[in-house]
Amino acid sequence: MPRCKNTIKTDEVATFFKKSTKEAMRVIYEVIKATKTTDCGLGLTSACNAVRKTAEKLLLLQLYPLFKVTNPYNFPGSRLAQQLPAGKDQFYRLLNDGGVAWRTVGYKVFGRLKKLLESRGAASDPTCLIADDSDLPKTGRRMELIGKVFSHVSHSMILGFKMLTLAYSDGKTLLPVDFSLHGEKGKNGTYGMKSKDLKKRYKAEHKAGNPDSGRIAEYDKSKLETLMAMVRRFTRHGHKADYLLTDSWFVCDELVKFVAELKAVKHLLGMAKMGNTKYAVDGKEKTAKQIINATKRKKNSKTLRYRYFVKKAELKGTPVLLFFCKRNRNDNWNVLLSTNLDLTFEQAYKIYATRWSIEVYFKEGKQLLNLGGCQSQGFNAQIAAAAIVQLQYSILSVAKRFGSYETLGALFRDTEADVLELTINERIWICICQVISELAGFLGLDKEKLMSNLIADNQTFTKLINIEPLSQAG
Repeated sequence: MPRCKNTIKTDEVATFFKKSTKEAMRVIYEVIKATKTTDCGLGLTSACNAVRKTAEKLLLLQLYPLFKVTNPYNFPGSRLAQQLPAGKDQFYRLLNDGGVAWRTVGYKVFGRLKKLLESRGAASDPTCLIADDSDLPKTGRRMELIGKVFSHVSHSMILGFKMLTLAYSDGKTLLPVDFSLHGEKGKNGTYGMKSKDLKKRYKAEHKAGNPDSGRIAEYDKSKLETLMAMVRRFTRHGHKADYLLTDSWFVCDELVKFVAELKAVKHLLGMAKMGNTKYAVDGKEKTAKQIINATKRKKNSKTLRYRYFVKKAELKGTPVLLFFCKRNRNDNWNVLLSTNLDLTFEQAYKIYATRWSIEVYFKEGKQLLNLGGCQSQGFNAQIAAAAIVQLQYSILSVAKRFGSYETLGALFRDTEADVLELTINERIWICICQVISELAGFLGLDKEKLMSNLIADNQTFTKLINIEPLSQAG
């Protein structure tokens, strides 16, 4: 296939953003520029006969939500396609390409955005890694590796995947770093599916050694094992954090020991289960409930309005600090576990509250960025779609911080209004150009000279002049 002569370069994206009158679009462009979206900059490769470079297609995919594009099928009729034309099949090929190292791309973008945040002034709060999982409901029973998973939201089995995410927070901005998609095999090994449905699932070939084969291998691994692999990968890339924050599902003696032996991640802080786990307290093995019953003196935090007490203990030989707390007398006790023995209750509560930001990521990712909305049959496309949402959210989070927006929703409303304004302006300008071209031909005048004379004394024309070449490129 011959290379398209009208290939849209990333500098034309810059031309579009520079026409914006809104702060949102300008800030987003500056953040995108910092990510160095080029094949070389992201470790991507492009075929010699490709219509567009891989990085150019990735850039357009990242712009989808700003233009209300939910998938490649809807792209040709979108406002984004009017600015930067491209065929939908190019995007589908990229999404299904098992050779794209999405983790490598994610870490490159994360590293650059982290440096950008640090260059604008480091946050005063402790840096945290946050781990959590979320449901990705699906509707198609013929997807590759599809199965039923237990939803803690609906307390029922749903069709879909579980997405485990590791994110980084400096106390002000959350940047998703890594993720994996999982299934739940169940006791019968059927993933909650009927045998006839299992046979109908889509099957694709995955070459050994390709990045997608590693993703397939993760599908049946335990989320705890995968989480520890993610943290190791984070440290191998040269990054550090003060805390790893998790909910009660992940906190166990294995994770406590794992973090205690790390150097790049200093401490674990997580909600522990009120179960049968025993802690060594005052030379005796006790469960959390036994510790509560044996402790008579409790304190009240006027700042947080919590009733609490603190106990030093050991979990399988690792020293830990246990923070028992509840809101009022009628509430049940909760317990926070930390490997930092110097924390106060107020400090632990404040740091752990940072974990809520990953819940916001899941909510805004699903509402604004179509996280989990991919209905492609191939598992590669599911991975690619989630990876692109990760990139989109990171870019928008940094833009929100630099643009002083309170929420991503406010940022989206501002960009949507600007996109509509630019699209209307473009259509008006194209009509004007066509009229001037016809008029010049009718009068026997040089079109370029006539345009120059009109623009020279008109600021509005000067502002819109760059739109014509952009529209002609399509």
